[in-house]
Amino acid sequence: MKSSPAFMPLNPGPFSTAIAAVGAAAGLLLLTGLAAPAAAQDYCPAWDNEPYNIIRYTSEDLWVEQNFTFTAGGSVDMFSCMDVPGAGYVADRPDFALYYDAEDRGRTLRVKVTSSCDTTLLINDASGRWHFNDDDEGLNPGIRIANAQSGLYHVWMGTYGEQMCSGATISFETF
Repeated sequence: MKSSPAFMPLNPGPFSTAIAAVGAAAGLLLLTGLAAPAAAQDYCPAWDNEPYNIIRYTSEDLWVEQNFTFTAGGSVDMFSCMDVPGAGYVADRPDFALYYDAEDRGRTLRVKVTSSCDTTLLINDASGRWHFNDDDEGLNPGIRIANAQSGLYHVWMGTYGEQMCSGATISFETF
């Protein structure tokens, strides 16, 4: 027999009445926003979300700086994300997924953002560690990962305030 959320037995007993009361209370919590802290965690940056852009470079390729223009920011408030470092606003999906081949060269991977806005930078590196920076050079963030390992790097370009920032340039390079 199929049931729907509105299904109630013809002769509700104490158990059915209790289930209905719990459901009504849960609905009230969601409507009043009292359940927001649990919901906020669902909207934090997640490395396993599909990225907007996928790029592939070797350590040698990035010996020459590679630049991309993108819009920084998003609707995810990093201030409420407990498991991810940082502050500001980012998208829930990575802006870039960098497949990086270190070629056993031991180089430092540098990622930086240049813009006219107050931008932030968040990276989940190939070993699963989080890196965050705000204001490395003026209002522009930059992250250096020494002896960067081969693997997948997820990168978010954020803004410190709620506004989006079009025309931000992200740069990837090794040295």
